[in-house]
Amino acid sequence: MRTLAATPGFTAAAIVCLALGIGGTTAIFSVVHAVLLRPLGYRAPDRLVRLYTEFPKISERGTAAILDLAAGI
Repeated sequence: MRTLAATPGFTAAAIVCLALGIGGTTAIFSVVHAVLLRPLGYRAPDRLVRLYTEFPKISERGTAAILDLAAGI
């Protein structure tokens, strides 16, 4: 305790470092809890499905060729 009282600059730096560390840890945990740990707000979250569409490949000219579309490439 005497060392902390004798060097107020070091004491202030230590308190600021502790405050930033605790605040950062709390913020990261809050985000992880909200995004990953809390269950989804649906009755059956295990039955959710993701739908998406695949677009055909585009040739070097920037357009899809009719033969590519017909072949399903």
